[in-house]
Amino acid sequence: MANELLSFPIGITVRIVIPLLGFGRAGGFRVLSQLATSWHRAGHHVTFLVDAAEGNTVPYFPTEASICIIENRGAWLKQGSLAKVERVIRGLTRLGRTLSNLYRDWDVILASRDLTAYPVRFNSSNASRFYYIQAYEPDFYLGRGVPSGQRIFEYGLGWLSRWSYKLNLNRVVNSPLYMNYEEISATKWVPPGIDQTLFCPAGREGRREGRREGRFVVGCIGRKESVKGTSALVEGFLLARLQDPSLCLRLAFNAPSATLWDPLCMEVVLPGNDHELAEFYKSCDAFIAFGTHQHGAFHYPTMEALACGVPLISSPYLPANDDNAWVIRTSSPIDIADKILEFRRASKAAITARIKNGLDCARDFAWNRVAQQMCELFQTR
Repeated sequence: MANELLSFPIGITVRIVIPLLGFGRAGGFRVLSQLATSWHRAGHHVTFLVDAAEGNTVPYFPTEASICIIENRGAWLKQGSLAKVERVIRGLTRLGRTLSNLYRDWDVILASRDLTAYPVRFNSSNASRFYYIQAYEPDFYLGRGVPSGQRIFEYGLGWLSRWSYKLNLNRVVNSPLYMNYEEISATKWVPPGIDQTLFCPAGREGRREGRREGRFVVGCIGRKESVKGTSALVEGFLLARLQDPSLCLRLAFNAPSATLWDPLCMEVVLPGNDHELAEFYKSCDAFIAFGTHQHGAFHYPTMEALACGVPLISSPYLPANDDNAWVIRTSSPIDIADKILEFRRASKAAITARIKNGLDCARDFAWNRVAQQMCELFQTR
């Protein structure tokens, strides 16, 4: 049943269940919430099936879909690495059992990450089973500063992550990059979307808010994970500032390491929701979307900055290109600095042209369009 696509006549309601081990704040959860809301508004029945073992049963990104919570009962261990192993195993088992019992006759079960692909594959439901791959997740289990007692668990998760791409599921990726990437093989892709009522250009007055007299504010997302490259970004910024002292760095969420922090030219803001995040982008004179891995994938900061009409300096993530952004080709701090300074030397006409191209590009990623693309893959064409 796993590789059979169901045929839904036009006008027929589709029942979609999305199993989770808990909600999170990563961009992939925004995608799920928005897809579910769009499908709900289109008249389909959409439910998040959430195991309560990790405690994250309330979505950080709001959704209009229903939420069914599986209560956490019978845990033997309370803390430590083995307790986390037990929570994951029990959570996946409960998800598989519930899919078999309560969602046997639903139309679609959608896996959204590596571990939940297993209960989606190994249950007795009659539903068509899909796996929406938004990143190559084994990368996230490597090089993490975890205690030695948890290291074996992390390696085990990496192994399970790699094998999830071999399961007999209908794989859909969010970027052409992943159609043939490491263990991933897929023939269909659907991009993420963006809320264009929030992430849109600011008016002239709104653009002045958050500015500093005599300073040029460069924004970025501050990340704790080394693979995200915040340290290299800050090093590149500091190199550029040696030549352009007007530069000021505004980071969202996290500050860089203490060795790189400079309160004279840096500040941290803490957006509490998507509205505040959009306002953060609009408060910047330019934005840097930088990362060190999986170049060619879609990247939310890249999309959001383009949609807000903010001049963009970006690693080679989609949908950035040389027509709508200043693209950083390597992960070197020197190259980051060079690209910042290249942008600062650009003419007003060149900047205006790239902003316009970015706005035109962002219109292709409206959520209703993206949700319809995905729903069409649930059907036989």
